Amino acid sequence: MNSLYRKRGVISALLTSLLFLTLSGCGSIFPQVARATIARPEQPILSPFQPFRLVQVCLDTPPLFSAKYFREAASAIANKVDASVMPNQGGLAVFVSLIEHDSLQTNVLSITVPALAADLQEPTLQVLPNPASYQSPYDYADAVDKVKKANGQLLNTWQAQLKSNHQQLTTIRAAVKQETTKLRSLPVPFDNTGADVYGCLDLASQHFHSIKAVKTLVIASPLVNNTNSQETSTISLAGVSVKVIFHTCPQEVASVCLANDARWKQSLLSFGVKDVSIFDPLQSETWHITF
Repeated sequence: MNSLYRKRGVISALLTSLLFLTLSGCGSIFPQVARATIARPEQPILSPFQPFRLVQVCLDTPPLFSAKYFREAASAIANKVDASVMPNQGGLAVFVSLIEHDSLQTNVLSITVPALAADLQEPTLQVLPNPASYQSPYDYADAVDKVKKANGQLLNTWQAQLKSNHQQLTTIRAAVKQETTKLRSLPVPFDNTGADVYGCLDLASQHFHSIKAVKTLVIASPLVNNTNSQETSTISLAGVSVKVIFHTCPQEVASVCLANDARWKQSLLSFGVKDVSIFDPLQSETWHITF
């Protein structure tokens, strides 16, 4: 009889141990995290933070600026705006105008990207309880079940937030795409009555005034100005980065072109700009516009 009792005791102990091992995930001695299975989980979009950005774009026009470069510049800027619709940013506002005989009155389009919150990262899940802390395997099973349910709720809430964020992102991208399509398809006007680059600078000064943002002025132009009607001391471009893209030189004389660029750099710096970069058409085609 004693032998029979001993066998029953051993069997009971073995069964209890097996139950603990099963409930604890194959008996690992290391803490484990209880995970819920989610079919096709939504993944967070990782994007570095971008503060609010304000951009003035001035597109020069024929005959001084070719229609080809007008369209290429408009398309490059539109592509950059589309790519800027990402989570974790403070918003973007883009004003588009033309350089004609009176550039101060040539607003043709504005594009707004609202601020978008960052995607939340996966929450930290609770670790499974230690089976050694429970006398009964049933108490342990109950504790494991509670942890798994809590973790499942965390994951479900996280997934719901991601899906909501990404639905909003899709809606905003579609709305912005409608505006950038307009930018790509802007008609190219012909104005041989004058070229008013200073009107572009004056307009940018008005748009940038008293706004806290990262400010960029993008000018697609040969930088030829033949009217001084908008040249005024009230122009202020403090802290603005100026990017001159698809820049050509109608004079086609290197010394004259370099002197013209130097004069414009000096003029822009006198208005308080932070920096000036000038890119010719080839550089503009391979350079990724930044703002």
